[in-house]
Amino acid sequence: MQGATKKAMAQNDCSVLVGTPNAVFLQRLGQQVQHLVGPASVSFASSLERLREAAVRNRPLVILVDDRLLDPRPLYDSVAEFSAVTPTILVAPYDRQAEVARLIADGHVEFVPRLGDWVPLAASLVERRLRWAKAFNGPAVASSQGNIGEIFRHEINNPLTGILGNAELILAHSDQLPAIDTQRIRTVVELAVRLRETVRRVSNAWEPQPDSAKSA
Repeated sequence: MQGATKKAMAQNDCSVLVGTPNAVFLQRLGQQVQHLVGPASVSFASSLERLREAAVRNRPLVILVDDRLLDPRPLYDSVAEFSAVTPTILVAPYDRQAEVARLIADGHVEFVPRLGDWVPLAASLVERRLRWAKAFNGPAVASSQGNIGEIFRHEINNPLTGILGNAELILAHSDQLPAIDTQRIRTVVELAVRLRETVRRVSNAWEPQPDSAKSA
């Protein structure tokens, strides 16, 4: 899979744009991402001004940004500036996730909590976004029913996972909530699970059938 991603991204001068003021993070993430997509496909910015310039100049397929690089505006506004242009992965403390929840739910932003050894997760999300970009931009691939099913599954399941995860975190402290609010959160979880099952059924229906099934 990594080899296919490298080949697909070779035609783009800057597939990944990484913005962070942290030199240690820059080095670690750079090594991980470059291992996946090749050094020529990754560019870096150590200031917000340079990140903005590179985003306009290079038109990357995905931006990964450290919240420590952003300005004092509300986090939602700062991230939306980039996610409105291209898919964005945000690295920030876990308790800041709620500030960009709507962007995550819309599928424009993916969130990586800056906790523990989070760099491999960030690099994996970058690779996944590049695979999706390849699927959308390649005419032969994009028209494939099987890939449409996969894209549909990923684009809906990603925000659904965030919804379920946050709802379950709230339920873990349900003893501090009024009974009516706890029931509402449980309803959210039930509906999200039902929606995920619907997505699974619909995307499976789009999967290409074997030749033997088609000729039957």
